[in-house]
Amino acid sequence: METLWEFTNTDRLDIWDEKIEDLNPWNILEEHPDNNPSNYKTLSINEFNELYIFYNSLDKNFIDMIGNVIEIGTGNLYGATGKFSLFSLKPTLEVLRIAKLEIKQIPDIKFFEFSKFSEENGWGNNFSKDKLKNMW
Repeated sequence: METLWEFTNTDRLDIWDEKIEDLNPWNILEEHPDNNPSNYKTLSINEFNELYIFYNSLDKNFIDMIGNVIEIGTGNLYGATGKFSLFSLKPTLEVLRIAKLEIKQIPDIKFFEFSKFSEENGWGNNFSKDKLKNMW
């Protein structure tokens, strides 16, 4: 899921948004008659089918964590956040709730202090996943 990491290190969030919505398990697993692989512009039919099978093999909590992490990134994508945003707070709290149930060791918030919400108009400074690799 390299596309998830692109959010922290791209200046082209419009392109990221299209790709990430196509990867969202909540979209792919949607049981609606109009939901079909041809609706996903950034995925081939084979990629869609592989993701559909993969997501169906996952625990519901893990699917919800992925969906909520995507919501955190997309919730304020085309609007300003100011000092506070319910669009990102609600899914963040849901990820935390699930993480407390499912993950043995949650990363310490201090590892993320280098990119503050107050920087870059609420986006924080860009960084690559390599910056976090050996932190915990």
